[in-house]
Amino acid sequence: MPGPTTPEFLDRSTIPSGDSQNFDETLKWVHAVIDEGEKLVSSDPSYDKMEKMIDYVMGEQFTGKAPTHTSRVVINRVKKSIKQHVSALTDLRPLFAYKTSNPAYESHSHLLNQLVVLWWINTFADLQLATALQYAHTLGYGWLVCEYDPNFGQYGDNRLIPKDPRDVLPIRPSRELSVQDWMGVVIKESHSINVLKAAYPDKVNLLQLDKHRRARHGKVRTMWRRLANLITPVSTLDGLKGRAAATDRDLSDGVPVYRLYFKDPSINTSSEAITMGNPQSNWAYNVAPGMRLYPRGRSIVATDAVVLYDGPNPYWHGRFPAVKISMDPWPWLLGGLALAHDLLPAQEGLNKIVNDILTVLAVSADRGTIFDKNAVSEDTFRNFDSRKAGWKLRVNPVFGESVKVVDPPTLPSWTMEFLSMFLQEFDNLAGTANLQALLSLRQSPSGETIQKYLEALTPEIRLEGRYLESALREVAEILKCNIFQFYSTQRRIIALGDAGLQLEDLDYNPGNLVPSMAVGAEGYTPELDKSQPPDKRAQFFMGQFSFFVAPGSLLAMHATERKMMYLQLSRLGFMDFWSLMEMLEIPNVGTPPPTPLPTGEMMPGIDPMTGQVTQVPVTEIRVPQTITERLIAQAQLGIGMSVSPAGRKASGEEPPKMETKSDSSGAPRSTITES
Repeated sequence: MPGPTTPEFLDRSTIPSGDSQNFDETLKWVHAVIDEGEKLVSSDPSYDKMEKMIDYVMGEQFTGKAPTHTSRVVINRVKKSIKQHVSALTDLRPLFAYKTSNPAYESHSHLLNQLVVLWWINTFADLQLATALQYAHTLGYGWLVCEYDPNFGQYGDNRLIPKDPRDVLPIRPSRELSVQDWMGVVIKESHSINVLKAAYPDKVNLLQLDKHRRARHGKVRTMWRRLANLITPVSTLDGLKGRAAATDRDLSDGVPVYRLYFKDPSINTSSEAITMGNPQSNWAYNVAPGMRLYPRGRSIVATDAVVLYDGPNPYWHGRFPAVKISMDPWPWLLGGLALAHDLLPAQEGLNKIVNDILTVLAVSADRGTIFDKNAVSEDTFRNFDSRKAGWKLRVNPVFGESVKVVDPPTLPSWTMEFLSMFLQEFDNLAGTANLQALLSLRQSPSGETIQKYLEALTPEIRLEGRYLESALREVAEILKCNIFQFYSTQRRIIALGDAGLQLEDLDYNPGNLVPSMAVGAEGYTPELDKSQPPDKRAQFFMGQFSFFVAPGSLLAMHATERKMMYLQLSRLGFMDFWSLMEMLEIPNVGTPPPTPLPTGEMMPGIDPMTGQVTQVPVTEIRVPQTITERLIAQAQLGIGMSVSPAGRKASGEEPPKMETKSDSSGAPRSTITES
């Protein structure tokens, strides 16, 4: 396949120059890119089934009219199976971590991990991840847009935004697993005209509602479902085609907005350096003659009628802020295969079996009757009800056969066995056959049951966990860079108090975590010299921290196992009090107070035991960061775990486990036991 800089790769149309004031040319290119992206997405084999799969999840599994006496009960196992998969994959906490091989940046790594845990909890990131997985299991794949929003929450923060797969379009995609190998992506959104005017005040005169009343590229599907009884249509999840005609767009319906992030190989052909981006921002940079104008990529924001922004990608990480979530990717599919795709035929069969059984039961309860019109009066014929217990009927047999109650149909003897087998095969197909057994194993996670739990996991969920870990790696890389770029000193103090401060807040470029050094300073690194632009220093510094996650660590069982391990380490004296409280998620513990701690250097001093001159460690008063430093502080404060003198002492030969026992009255109680 041609590379991203070859002419063949860009043969769709010529990328317009970023410094051009001909916005019509840029707008035409944007529309061409969107049209091509829509065709690529709609050509996916699963595309035409997406609406049907959403209907099945919503329980709308019958089409057309049917007689009123026909049973139309839905046993929605598709929805249940998807919820089970999503629950199993999101029943987690951020067990990943950022590590560095440079000892000088250990405090930064620790601070980064603390900020990530707080972000995960405070922004309900697990729920946003769950929504993306619902898209993936229902439609084949979903998207997570990971970006910094200064208006999110009270102080601004990173946020995860789940997207319908039809609202993120590819720009010349490759066959690689990561979208970062594509040429770019288009993110479709919908905003009110007033929101756009507030965000782009210099474009107010161009943002006229009449120019946006018709969507050129179709509706934005994220994230509400269109209801036929609403006077004003809203953005939809599935559109419910044909149920709500919306030829004109109302003010409240929003204006389609397209955000493009793509690779642009353009270079500075002038003889002077060019400043790219807003000079007042921390992502602006200078481009020397002959160098690439968009080394971090280019971004365009446009509506159907107006270009709102055209400039460099504002993020230091230089990535597309969109991560594809696919739990079942295949080489010949753009997105992936949905769990619902395979379950639809089984769901139809289940509905038919259940409704056939209900029909037989209904006929048995309300048996048919045959009346001889010569023997039974018209009034008796109309009012007779065979469902009434102990019914009696007076007839005149002289005139005919009277009344004949028809015997109901009988179910085959193997009906219920067949239904049970069908449900079991449905669960096998869904990959949820043994989830109930797994849930029971979670209650007492000893060493043996943990191993049994991992062995009992269905292959489908294990593989989905690995694909999810791959997607979370991209999220973690984007999140790491955004924290370095946008978390100011004040923002970190709000989150962590004084523990959020670093020496870099007082260097030559204060207010962020990226060092700015002068020649001759301790630990001087040329790549972090104060003369280097902030984005250049950031690119080097962010590369010092790598994302780490243990394979298969996303399941809740590992969280329980890890808590038990921390508890045992604390009892052995290898874990400090504060780290244990953080792992157990106990609030209001606080941080260790500033304590005299060794710096790693030695100086001449007097040995207090012998009175002789010797080398003694240099100490400084600071807040402990690592577990070792916290153990030193804990010893100085006299804090430690106390063991009750009563009873037999634990040997620590096996991991602790939770058990349910009974007291003298027979009431159940939970205890933690170990050998």
